[in-house]
Amino acid sequence: MGKRLDLTVSRRSLVFAGAAAMTLPMLGARQTSGQDTAVIEGDCEDEPSLQMLFDWRDGKPVYESIADSGPQIDWVPFEHPSLPVPSLIPPDWTGVAGWADSFSRDGVPEWQDAPLALPQLTMSRIVAPDGDAAFEYAVGSIQQVLLTTADSATLAKENVLGADPTLRSVCVIDDQYNQLSPGWFTADRHETSLLATFGNALQLPHDIVPATVVTFTSLYGPRKDMEQLMFDVFLRILFQFLGGGSSDPIPTPTP
Repeated sequence: MGKRLDLTVSRRSLVFAGAAAMTLPMLGARQTSGQDTAVIEGDCEDEPSLQMLFDWRDGKPVYESIADSGPQIDWVPFEHPSLPVPSLIPPDWTGVAGWADSFSRDGVPEWQDAPLALPQLTMSRIVAPDGDAAFEYAVGSIQQVLLTTADSATLAKENVLGADPTLRSVCVIDDQYNQLSPGWFTADRHETSLLATFGNALQLPHDIVPATVVTFTSLYGPRKDMEQLMFDVFLRILFQFLGGGSSDPIPTPTP
């Protein structure tokens, strides 16, 4: 039996007791669905760190060179047992793997520290040395429910912060009606920290065994440090997923 992981974060600490390639939401060609643009609330670029993320996605020169934009020479290996996720992380950060086949009454995944036979979600989390920042990626097929993109965004947030966190929304881009890749991007302030989440939620309706295939990525850290975290760590991890930012890591409103 695996040990239960406590993956809730607070402003001061991240406490640890102990599939599929990354799919990031993007807006492509639409099929007719009654709504052909994403729903947008707020302005993500109000936060400088998110502006950097958007610039990187758009291929703007965030770094001086390709070599500088990827893992640095002192980064160390982190091998996830079952996910093809980035294999190099900063030397003072910690990589943690998790598997969940059940959820709390509040809907938060109950993570285990050992592989499960039939996990509904599998996660990789990379945690800062002082425990106040993290990069997280999770993927899976959640059985017996059909989640919207908003539901999935809530799942991603509560997976980092615990059930029903107090948040101040910065922005939301919701592309639920994109039939090719229903996705979302959200940014919220939590106490003195900033949490950005993005992912996909593909519903698989069925009379007996409905399910939702979900992926989500979360970037969390002190708001005052988020620009540096984005530059030094988060984008360099994303580089390993995307090969340098040529793919679209977040939904973009279509005029």
